[in-house]
Amino acid sequence: MLRQKIANAYPWLKFAKNTKPIWLHCSSMEFEYAKPVIREIKRQNPAQKIIVTYFSPSAQRAVEGFAGVDFACPLPWDFWWVVKEFIDYHKPKMLLYARTDVWPEVTVQCLLHGIPTLLFSATLTQTSSRLRVFSLGFTRWCYSLITKIFSVSQSDQNNFKRAGIERNCLVLGDTRYDQVLYRLQNPKVLKNIFPTKNSSLRTVVFGSTWPEDECVIFAAIEQLKNKNLCFVIVPHEATAAHMQNISQHKIVRYSLFNGTLKLDDVLVIDQVGILAELYTHADLAFVGGSFKKNVHSVMEPLAAGNVTLVGPYYENNREAVEFQEINLKGDSSRFPLLARPVGVIKSSADLTKYLSQLSDVTAGELSLIRDEIKGLVQARAGVTRKLMNKIMQEFS
Repeated sequence: MLRQKIANAYPWLKFAKNTKPIWLHCSSMEFEYAKPVIREIKRQNPAQKIIVTYFSPSAQRAVEGFAGVDFACPLPWDFWWVVKEFIDYHKPKMLLYARTDVWPEVTVQCLLHGIPTLLFSATLTQTSSRLRVFSLGFTRWCYSLITKIFSVSQSDQNNFKRAGIERNCLVLGDTRYDQVLYRLQNPKVLKNIFPTKNSSLRTVVFGSTWPEDECVIFAAIEQLKNKNLCFVIVPHEATAAHMQNISQHKIVRYSLFNGTLKLDDVLVIDQVGILAELYTHADLAFVGGSFKKNVHSVMEPLAAGNVTLVGPYYENNREAVEFQEINLKGDSSRFPLLARPVGVIKSSADLTKYLSQLSDVTAGELSLIRDEIKGLVQARAGVTRKLMNKIMQEFS
C-alpha cells in the first residue's frame, strides 16, 4: 500500500515541488548510517532540504520521526517512468545511498539527469552473493554507474576491485560509529538502580537475547552464585510469550524494580529503546542472536567500553570479527580471557569461565580495559565530517 496512488498521486508527489533536496536512500536499518549524515548536512546548512526514501515498511516510523528529515516516503518502484517523475518533481542535488541498497534504474535516471550518486559506508565481503559468477556482471555494471563509492575498509575496497569497480572507489570508513557515539553522548534517563563503578559488584548486560541465547545464559548463572555478579537481560523481543518463558527463572522485571541491583540479581528489561544506555552501566556485555543464527550489532557495547561476548554465530558482523582479532595492550596475565575486546563463547561453560574471571578483576583494572576499548572505537569515528567534506569539495 505504501507505493499506491492516493487521490491519483504517488506519496512522493505530496511534498513541495522543485526544492532541490539532498536525497538519501536507506533500505531499512541502514538508516542508522544515514542519521549522522543528516545531522551534519543540517549543521552545515540548516536551510538545505533533505528527502529520505526507504524500501522496507519497518523503517517508516524511524525515518519520518527523525529530526532533519524534511520529507520521507517509500522509494518509487524501479521503473524508468516512475523514477523520472520523482526526479523531475523534486530535482534533487544528489543521491546518497546508505550501505548497500543500490537500485539500477534509479541510478541510471540520476546519471541521465546529471545528478551525482554516492554510496557511503559501503561494504562488499569476499563471500557476498554480489561476487558470485552469475551476479558479478550485474554488480560490475550497476556499481560502475555510481559517481563515487566511499567504502568502509581496505578489504571492502579490494573486493570492489575484484568486481572490476575501481575508478570510483575510496576508503573512508563507517558513519555508524558516529551515530553510536552520538547516542551514548545523548542518553535516555534510566532508573538509578546500578552499583557504583568502584563497587566490588560486577554488572553483566546480556543484550538483544533470544531463547537460544537465554538457555546458555541461565545455565551459566546457575553456576555463578555468590560470585560478585549481578545480571541484566534485555530480550530482543519482549513479547508476552517470551517474557513468560523467561519468568520461569528467578528474575525481577525492570518496570517493577525500584531498588539497587545486588548480588545474584537477574533483572529483565521489559522496556524497549534503552539498551545503549544499559551498556554504559555494564562491566561486561553479551550480544544476542549469536546462539541463534546471526549476532546483533556489537558496536554499542564496544563504544561503551565493554569487553563484549558473542556466541558461535558471529561472522555476519564485521565489528565482531574485527575486534575479536585485537589484543588489548594492558597486562592480561591476571585476566587472559578479557584481553580482547570481543570474546567468542560456544557453551555455558565458556560463559561461566569469562564471568568467573570478571568477578576477580578490580575496578582499576576494569577502568583501564574500558578506556582502551573506548579509544579503539573513538579512533574509527569522525567519518561523517570527512564524507561531507568530500561531497562539498567535489559535488557542491
